[in-house]
Amino acid sequence: MSADAYLVIRCDHRDPADGQCDAEGHWPVRVAHHTELRRLLRLHRGWRRTRTGDDLCPQHAHTTPPSPAQEADPTESR
Repeated sequence: MSADAYLVIRCDHRDPADGQCDAEGHWPVRVAHHTELRRLLRLHRGWRRTRTGDDLCPQHAHTTPPSPAQEADPTESR
């Protein structure tokens, strides 16, 4: 009998209204390490890794969180 590990990456998108995204990315055959899994998911399934190290599923890959400058009240700078 043998066993193997199947790597999974979970979406790190957090929305205050909806909570944590439940999407998981995996590959149907053995992948040696998470770096290879991220490459395959990016190329073939639309996943993205942010500069802060978050993994985002295709649904959230093109959403960008507001920057602190965008969240500030524009009337405060006057």
